[in-house]
Amino acid sequence: MMLPNSPVKDIAGGSWHSLLLTDGGNVFSWGMGQEGQLGLGEKTVHVSTPCLLSYSQLVEVTHLQAGDSYSAAVTAGGELLLWGQIPCVSWVSDHPGLKRLWTPQSVPLASRKVCDVACGTWHIMAITTGK
Repeated sequence: MMLPNSPVKDIAGGSWHSLLLTDGGNVFSWGMGQEGQLGLGEKTVHVSTPCLLSYSQLVEVTHLQAGDSYSAAVTAGGELLLWGQIPCVSWVSDHPGLKRLWTPQSVPLASRKVCDVACGTWHIMAITTGK
């Protein structure tokens, strides 16, 4: 798929994948996605050209970040979305380790809104508003 004729608003790069957000609010991914970091489902593990992620959760994305094998997005409403092989935290599993999400999933943060997010190899940090 070719990129639309829209200015780029944000970009992010993981170890083997890239993300792009257009000014029109479209999110694209490409590269290697064997851990789900492309957000294209279990059957698509490599794409060499940018593919549009058409999920309703991504409609109001304002910011993207990428870890080594996972991706993150923040929406205008302060929602944090994650996909790929993410470090487990209590909302995902009772067992420490990694969790694979093949499509963008919302992270419940006790009514807090995310202002910004940073992704490392084995950790995620988010700046949130007070309740």
